Amino acid sequence: MQPFFSIFLIVFIPFLAYGTAIILNHSILWGYKKASSELEFPEKLTQRATHTRRQRLTLVLFIFYGLALWAASSWPLLLIYVVYAAILGAIIVMDFEQQIILNTFVLALALLALAATPVLSAALTERILAGAGSFAIFLLLAVLTRGGIGGGDIKLIGALGLFLGLDRIIFTVVCGIIAGGLVSLFLLSTKRKKRKDAIAYGPYFAIAAMIALYV
Repeated sequence: MQPFFSIFLIVFIPFLAYGTAIILNHSILWGYKKASSELEFPEKLTQRATHTRRQRLTLVLFIFYGLALWAASSWPLLLIYVVYAAILGAIIVMDFEQQIILNTFVLALALLALAATPVLSAALTERILAGAGSFAIFLLLAVLTRGGIGGGDIKLIGALGLFLGLDRIIFTVVCGIIAGGLVSLFLLSTKRKKRKDAIAYGPYFAIAAMIALYV
């Protein structure tokens, strides 16, 4: 991409992040209402929480859009990465907030992976195998740990594998588990979480999946 347009995009990113955050905020809230029985903290769905969520989305998207800009080698790929970053940003915020990953966003990620086939570097067959394989492995781990891995994480990993391909999904899983594990140890050692408390791993997989664009 030409330097002039790159500079223009850098200046435009904060406005894009804020505008997308408003749209995603309403989408997440709509999803919360549809899945109200599955929310971890339904009592926190207040007007103040909506404002805080929008702020968090804006910050995450600002960072992710910057990463997308530098990772993309063409305009079509940049467009795909921007949508990818928006979906991951929404997943991070909702999983931290309510420990839930809405199916709508996972489905959107899977559809994006299929639609982006002409511009993604990994072949479609490789990405299908990566998605199906990672989904199956996490599903097996969930069974063996008796629900130690949430259904949202299983579906997220499958969709990420479909987008990223084999090498990048391996990177994502390894980095996500390490990061989530370290944070879990910190929360347990400082008694902010108890052993029986659920800890969201989705955000760490999502962050690793964004960094994986550079692998």
